[in-house]
Amino acid sequence: MPMCMARFQFAAPLDSDQWRAQLQREVGARRASPRNVELEWGPSAAGPGGELMVLSMDAIALTYAAKVSLALGGARVTADGAPWVVPTWAAPRWVDLPWRRRIRIWIGPTRC
Repeated sequence: MPMCMARFQFAAPLDSDQWRAQLQREVGARRASPRNVELEWGPSAAGPGGELMVLSMDAIALTYAAKVSLALGGARVTADGAPWVVPTWAAPRWVDLPWRRRIRIWIGPTRC
């Protein structure tokens, strides 16, 4: 699977430890590990704060990382400026889903 990326604009600097802890609560320790979800923080060209780039080869982890970023006040940066909405299957925490539902989601709508 190819590497996928999502970018988010924040008004203030982001606490990466808090971000990673919240992601771990959503998807578990393995999917939230730095080897699985990479973060890059940089200054924003659009104003104060900064821009967070999230990289992952795991589409499920990337989707939940986007959910966490939005919950912490980030705004998704897209080429066309269209807003991004969390998919309905990602509303509950991944760790709370039964394993059969996880398999259906993993096989179905989670490809980059």
